Amino acid sequence: MIEEKPFNKFIIFSALLFLVIFVIEKINGRFWLNDFKVFYSAAEALINHEQVYGKAFGLETGFYKYSPFTLLLFTPFTLFSFESAAIMDFIINAIVCVLIITGTQQLITEYIFQDKKKKEVALFLIFIFVINHVVRELHLGNTNLILIFLLVTSIKLELRKKSKQAGILLALVILTKPYFLILLLPFLLFKRQKAIISTLVSILIFVTISFFIFGIGGGQVLYSEWFNAMKDHTGYLTSNHTLFSLMNIYWGIKIPGSLGIVFLGIVSVASVVILRFSDLFKDDEVLSIHKKNSAFIYYSLILIAVVPSILITDTEHFLFSLPLIALLIINISGEKFSWKMILLFIVLLMYGGNSSDIWGKSLASKFENFGMLGLSNLMLVTWGVILMMKNLRCKAT
Repeated sequence: MIEEKPFNKFIIFSALLFLVIFVIEKINGRFWLNDFKVFYSAAEALINHEQVYGKAFGLETGFYKYSPFTLLLFTPFTLFSFESAAIMDFIINAIVCVLIITGTQQLITEYIFQDKKKKEVALFLIFIFVINHVVRELHLGNTNLILIFLLVTSIKLELRKKSKQAGILLALVILTKPYFLILLLPFLLFKRQKAIISTLVSILIFVTISFFIFGIGGGQVLYSEWFNAMKDHTGYLTSNHTLFSLMNIYWGIKIPGSLGIVFLGIVSVASVVILRFSDLFKDDEVLSIHKKNSAFIYYSLILIAVVPSILITDTEHFLFSLPLIALLIINISGEKFSWKMILLFIVLLMYGGNSSDIWGKSLASKFENFGMLGLSNLMLVTWGVILMMKNLRCKAT
């Protein structure tokens, strides 16, 4: 176990930066939090027995598309005015962002790079390269940072043999974004059945609670409408950054985006089969606990990061690569200057540097049209896979 140290400088710096972002948003009259407005308005509609799904709240694309149970978690915000609730949501997301970065570094240095000391410089680098997406997340008031925090914490709890708690958190994530069912695969691959059982039981309990509140008939209607909302979600979104979009941009190959969820499932299951029957796992008994833990973290973070590269979604969802980015930065921190640092800097600049404030609207538009964010994310995922295999082979010999 690596002794934990407070990262006071990073916490103070990030707190001041978030305060500046908040003040600028308020001064410019841009403190909109349109995504949070959807959650808030949908919660009000639920309380007032009004339509929740299939109705745009605010913007034309402002449809509530999460589960009825998830919506229950937003209802306490309706006790306050929208402006007050929005400020609370902003503060929660800001705090969660700091916890993700510090918590992910603690997870990685404790279970993977045990020979590397925690360094505040790595925290600052991680923060700098994701700040563009974080600012957008705060501006919109979405749930991505909270979900990442729950996922990282779930992994950490499982490694600390708190499988029940890990499963509860993973269930909350899956009920919000069901495609994260793929996160059960690392638990399955590394025979962590208790967490899987806890996840499935927790989902059942949460859904049962929601039916108890809504009633059998009301619950059936809401969950049916939720499934339809998820099915229709890709119909009003476009992206230049998914794998299918990039294939169309660079090679003219057109594949319907609606097949993304199917492709995600195929890729995820195939990755389990490949890993399970690779040389690394032929003799499971010789695998050290450290090696298993390392592989579990690598595989989980890679699966989280690959989601926005396959499914059509908003660009702020590429924040799901934050934990993987942390891993890659921590991996090279403390090493001598090399070509790997230059390459990672370029990839991360492609990932987090698409800002009209930095490059101007013309160049930023080219970043968008050529899918630079999507390309960089695929590079990060590939880098993570290579690093995982390299580290596991080294530990296997």
